[in-house]
Amino acid sequence: MDVSWELNDVDILGRVNEMQRSESNFMIGITSDPDERVEKLEEGGEDYDTMQVMYQTRSKSEVRRLLREFSALHDGYTDGYRSRNQGPPFYLYALSYSD
Repeated sequence: MDVSWELNDVDILGRVNEMQRSESNFMIGITSDPDERVEKLEEGGEDYDTMQVMYQTRSKSEVRRLLREFSALHDGYTDGYRSRNQGPPFYLYALSYSD
C-alpha cells in the first residue's frame, strides 16, 4: 500500500466529497501512527490501495472533531481502528480501495 504524506493547506472536506463523487470505496480514520495502521491493514489481509494522510495536528480533540464531522456527513465511511500509540501528532487519513 502506498502512503501519501501530502500535508499542505487544502480543503479536506472537498477531498472527501471528491472521493465520494468518484464512487471510490474509502474509509476515513484517525491514528497517531500511519505506518502502524498500514501494517495492521496488511496483517489483517485487508486490500486497500492507498492511504492519504490529509491532516496533522497535536490536538486529539481537533482530530476527533473532524472525524465526527465526516462521520455525520458520510455515514458508514469511518474506520474504527484505534492506534496503540496515543501520543501526538494525530493524523486524519483516508483509505481508498477497489471492489
